[in-house]
Amino acid sequence: MLNKNNKEKIIVSVPGILPQGWKARSVSFGGYGKTRAPENAFIVTNKRIIFLVVPLYGAGKIIYGTNMQMLHYWFCKKIIKRKLGELIQYNTLEQILTMNEKNFALSLSNIDKIKIKRKRITFLLKNKEKYIYLLKNKSISKDLEKVFANYLEK
Repeated sequence: MLNKNNKEKIIVSVPGILPQGWKARSVSFGGYGKTRAPENAFIVTNKRIIFLVVPLYGAGKIIYGTNMQMLHYWFCKKIIKRKLGELIQYNTLEQILTMNEKNFALSLSNIDKIKIKRKRITFLLKNKEKYIYLLKNKSISKDLEKVFANYLEK
């Protein structure tokens, strides 16, 4: 898909991710709550990486003590992939970015290094921030190694 306003081109979309580290913590009371980092997919373009919450029942929530994000990661990859494809097909990148208040983007120019190890990807920013995600399978890791070849830690 090409966003005509600024010639931004989608390189790859990655459904079924699971945030890791301190940003992934959740808060609940009485069995109900929310996760701090509910994103379940990302889109890589020639200019940025858009992390987003693909809409699913209970996305980013804890219901009856069950972290729905964890269930989505393990059991809903096909649904996330289909819905992500629909989002990309019918919306601009800016619309996708503003669909959920938790969606955000990282400019490629702000990325210092990227580490990919098995099914884990870590984005290290120039300002020392770190974003860590589990990927659903190793084949995605191999594809991302090609996409991010210029950023991989040596």
